[in-house]
Amino acid sequence: MNLGELRTEIQTALSSRSDVTDARINSIINLAYKRIARYHFFKDLEGVSTLAIAYTGVPATDEYLSLSGNIADIDTRGIQIVTVLDSATVYPLAHVPTTKWRTMFTQPGRYASRRPAFYHVWGDRFELYPVPDQAYVATVYYRKKPVDLALDATSPTITTIDDAIINLALSWIYHSLRMHESGKQHWTIFTSALKESIEHDSENPSVAYEVGPKHSVNIGSEYWANPFFQG
Repeated sequence: MNLGELRTEIQTALSSRSDVTDARINSIINLAYKRIARYHFFKDLEGVSTLAIAYTGVPATDEYLSLSGNIADIDTRGIQIVTVLDSATVYPLAHVPTTKWRTMFTQPGRYASRRPAFYHVWGDRFELYPVPDQAYVATVYYRKKPVDLALDATSPTITTIDDAIINLALSWIYHSLRMHESGKQHWTIFTSALKESIEHDSENPSVAYEVGPKHSVNIGSEYWANPFFQG
């Protein structure tokens, strides 16, 4: 459903009350949408993008990147995996938490530059260590930011939450009007709808492989290239 259709359903449930404007309903729909996106990392919000790591030869410049300036829809709190391509080989970067970054890497620019092995995110800034010694291409796997539905024809990126949005919005509106029983009823419907959406979104493959030393796998002759091999 798009924004116009969601609003129409809410207006119908409210019997087109004149004291709840279209603009307010739109705002509450967007608040409900963002709140639902915080409950669960929905697969519809999975994103993957390449990120050019430029090289200027100036360490103070090369150790930083702007994330949103390069990946517009990224939620910087939802970065899952980062890899860099060096020649034909892909290397994963290890994430270092904020509390440890400055104690581990006090002055990155003073050390030798080479292929980055660690990353850290502070606000919109993507910090790398070691400082790159050349231009690289990174691949970032991340969570997308849910974007406000601004036009009536715009639909949520998450495709399985229409009923959850409607009932969370109605619960909010009814509670704001001090119609608490109606608000509670729609909250109950919302929680049930959200649970169903999350269950539907969860991975349930027909065949799953458990990685571990007790499970054999054909690794071929190039054992050093296989992450499942323990030598």
